[in-house]
Amino acid sequence: MADVALRTYVFLDSLQPQLAAFIGTTARGFLPVAGDASMFIETIEKRQGLKVACPEEIAFRMGYITAGDLESLAAGLGNNNYARYLRGVLQES
Repeated sequence: MADVALRTYVFLDSLQPQLAAFIGTTARGFLPVAGDASMFIETIEKRQGLKVACPEEIAFRMGYITAGDLESLAAGLGNNNYARYLRGVLQES
């Protein structure tokens, strides 16, 4: 079991060094807990004002959906933070 945890940590370190460093500093020598990664993502989103892995934004920027499609998707979400973010993506383009 320790071998699997070690491989996972190395995998995180090789793909996302900032995430591995964040987990390492918050864990203080203990095995990382599941909430650490979500805390990291939340911190990144708040500091940078960007969503991490927003499928609608990715599809729009890559040309898979139109501005009308993105507006329709945002409208279906009401007026929550995610919908406001999608509308902001439209205003930037």
